[in-house]
Amino acid sequence: MTEATPVPSPAAADTPIPQDVQARRADILRIGNRAAAAVQEANRQRGIANWYSLRGRMVNDAVSAASGK
Repeated sequence: MTEATPVPSPAAADTPIPQDVQARRADILRIGNRAAAAVQEANRQRGIANWYSLRGRMVNDAVSAASGK
């Protein structure tokens, strides 16, 4: 079974986002980015690799002995 993909209304793209909503969104995004950066740095200090998906491939930021980095 497949779910139907919701179709956005054509007017949705023309509706401006209120300034206060944009500001709140930016605040939430900033808080999340800072928290993620802090956790990633803590992981690096503990020697724990941070994993990311780049173009569908899983990669990490661990220093590889083979790469010499």
